[in-house]
Amino acid sequence: MSETVLATPTTDRPIRSRWKAAGKFFRDGDSGETMFVKAVTWGPFPPAEAPDPETELRRVRDELGGNALRLYEIPDRAFLDLCAQVGLRVFLTFPWTHHVDF
Repeated sequence: MSETVLATPTTDRPIRSRWKAAGKFFRDGDSGETMFVKAVTWGPFPPAEAPDPETELRRVRDELGGNALRLYEIPDRAFLDLCAQVGLRVFLTFPWTHHVDF
């Protein structure tokens, strides 16, 4: 008989410092440790198909080993607070017209 063992969920690691750009790397603002971005794209979702953020953010962190999200829309404060509580950084893509000649 085969037994399935699920990994114990990682406890929340709230964010306490910012990442800082240092050349081609990001470094933790407090420790100076080099941080490697492991991000996933989040949304946009059709309203009827939007996933439960709390469950899915923890899944991104625990199952995928993610430490950041890339968003295409400006989120509300509650979503940003949830990301910080779970331990995920947020990168925003600001809307602008791409491929414009200056």
